[in-house]
Amino acid sequence: VPRASNTMSQGVGGDGGAFGDNALEGLGRNSKVWVSVSTAEDAEEMYQEATVLTLGDKNATVKIASTGAEATVPLSKLFPANPAILEGAEDLTQLSYLNEPSILHDLHTRYGGDDIYTRAGPVLIAVNPFKRVNLYTEQHMSDYRRGVAKDPHVYLIATAAYDEMVKAGRNQAIIISGESGAGKTETTKIAMQYLAQVGGGSGIEGRILQTNPILEAFGNAKTLRNNNSSRFGKLIDINFDRAGKITGAVIKTYLLEKSRVTAQAEGERGYHVFYQLCMGATPQEREEFNILKNVGDYKYMSNSACVAIQGVNDALEYRELKTALGAVGISKEDIHEIFRVVASVMWLGNVSFVEDEDGDNAAAVSCTGKEALETSAKLLGTTPEMLEKSLVTRKIIAGGESITQRLNAVQAADGRDALAKAIYAALFEWLVVQINASFAKEKGYALT
Repeated sequence: VPRASNTMSQGVGGDGGAFGDNALEGLGRNSKVWVSVSTAEDAEEMYQEATVLTLGDKNATVKIASTGAEATVPLSKLFPANPAILEGAEDLTQLSYLNEPSILHDLHTRYGGDDIYTRAGPVLIAVNPFKRVNLYTEQHMSDYRRGVAKDPHVYLIATAAYDEMVKAGRNQAIIISGESGAGKTETTKIAMQYLAQVGGGSGIEGRILQTNPILEAFGNAKTLRNNNSSRFGKLIDINFDRAGKITGAVIKTYLLEKSRVTAQAEGERGYHVFYQLCMGATPQEREEFNILKNVGDYKYMSNSACVAIQGVNDALEYRELKTALGAVGISKEDIHEIFRVVASVMWLGNVSFVEDEDGDNAAAVSCTGKEALETSAKLLGTTPEMLEKSLVTRKIIAGGESITQRLNAVQAADGRDALAKAIYAALFEWLVVQINASFAKEKGYALT
């Protein structure tokens, strides 16, 4: 927020305090301020509302509003508070004092009334409500499209971008950023749904929206802070004609978190699609892919004790995923092969290794890992012998000669994990290419 940064930087004095040379003007006894204090010994400092009792050159004596206690604090821990009339302002630029505690207090006040959106000039701040809020109905869409509603909202940002694109003929960009759990994924979907409503009519907008469950299934996972955290970056270009109607889209993805395929922190899950396949596979798929009934029987999915998400029906989402894949133009045959590959990755994690008994520490697939090896090989379209050889040996080219080196059990396990991650990443990239090709093919565009 540029104005916030400028205001706060201007308020820093030569001693590093909260006030600059002129920041104390108008403040004195009974002035309302924020003070940064510790609530308990060794506790993290928090902002507390307070009233100034005395104001010196270096320190101030204040009365803490919540406790009534008096405290002497350095000016560096003091920030002027806004008058009550500005409490809960919908635009932070309306505040008289734009410092950190004032911004946080304004957001907190609005959040308490389910006003999760606040403006900062052209920037929209969204605070994740972690619950359903009645802000995204068709009536809301209509009100913002007609200019009736002016409250801060994703729809307001999308309307401004759409109108500027149509009227000025210039490309527009909506940047959605924030920390994990802030609500970036949901905000992106809300903006896309609004643009589909405003620029729809050709039918392609519905297919564009169907990319959301696909990308979420293969690229999102439960983390400690978020049940549906995107583990990759994406750029979605939605194309419009001169009349403002959607004609196509191009999706670009970045930096998929491949390590999540094989390992997760306690309390987290791997990518949703693994659990969806386990819970929602048809009897035919379950037999052909040899899907185990217990999710925890797969090593890659049992690194964490978390295999389910409260309130989420993985079996239902699996069916919705298959519907979405078909909607974006992927054939039934290809959909079948997609889940064959997913199953092969799940089974690869169960391939375990032991050291040979000949004393050279060379690895071999263990007896308990034989079934996983055979199943993985079948699903990948190769033989168990070829797959085992690729996992327990490494080929090195030196001096123009090819040397085959035997690996130990630890090295073989690392190679297995690397293979699983490479297969999954290639599948993810292939999916994005197929989605983009489908949109381009329908409108006769060439991918660039």
